[in-house]
Amino acid sequence: MARAQAGQQGKAGGMSATDFVARVGPALFDAFAHADAAPSLDVSFLKHSAHSVVFRAEMDGGDVVVKVFGEGEKASDRYQRELGAMEAARASGLVPRLRGHEPRTRAVIRDFVPGRPLNESVTSRTLAATCTRLGRWYGAFSRIRRVDGTSGNWGEYLDGVAALDGCGAISDVSLFLRDFDFPCVSLAKNDAALSNFILSPDRGLLGIDFECARFKPLGWDILLTARALSRNWPGRTDEVCDILCREFCRSGIGHFDRFRVLTKSFVIGSLFEKTFISEAPNARDAHDQH
Repeated sequence: MARAQAGQQGKAGGMSATDFVARVGPALFDAFAHADAAPSLDVSFLKHSAHSVVFRAEMDGGDVVVKVFGEGEKASDRYQRELGAMEAARASGLVPRLRGHEPRTRAVIRDFVPGRPLNESVTSRTLAATCTRLGRWYGAFSRIRRVDGTSGNWGEYLDGVAALDGCGAISDVSLFLRDFDFPCVSLAKNDAALSNFILSPDRGLLGIDFECARFKPLGWDILLTARALSRNWPGRTDEVCDILCREFCRSGIGHFDRFRVLTKSFVIGSLFEKTFISEAPNARDAHDQH
């Protein structure tokens, strides 16, 4: 039987290290394919949210992060989105290696990646370089899975985003935004939190935590990220939008000038009106459903 150590926290998010081993242990051993019948297993708590608990598990064969989702339909949906995005991006080099999953306990197992969360690395001095990395990452991620025959225009799309309901500035430019088409929908991270990126000294920028992933109009992630960065550096909104759009458009979407205008219109129109919840579904858009 494996030896489990709870690390610095014995219990978090309703799950102790002992509970963790009981639920996820067999899947961990399968992921490592360890020949030893009784490998050492050290477990430490990393973080938790309303829907999941995240542990770091160190075994003789390596070091992994295990994200265990809770009970209920919403947690189950997030588990499916996390796993689906990680599987889709498995060969892209944009995410840590997926080591396994356990459907019964809703656990996703990936490599632990040494590095710093991007939110701890970005400063006024590094903002431009951060935008360059993010624009390139989103451009590559958007190529992983695109759906043909799903074109539309941004005005109509944003009119249906529930979190923008009542945003007068967006409504005022809705007709203008209808002149901006998107060619298709693509798999989007749909989460602009910089803490969900790891800046690895060996592998560059890697995305983590994909429980909000959805199919969205091509470029949706750029709009959300430009908005998030502009909230912290409002005096550099033009620069943020320019760099993000330039690097993203180099992925093959093209039309940099039009996409830059769209992004700036979205940022300025929504930034100061109300808090925008990135994962809110668009009631009029069937593309959002996996």
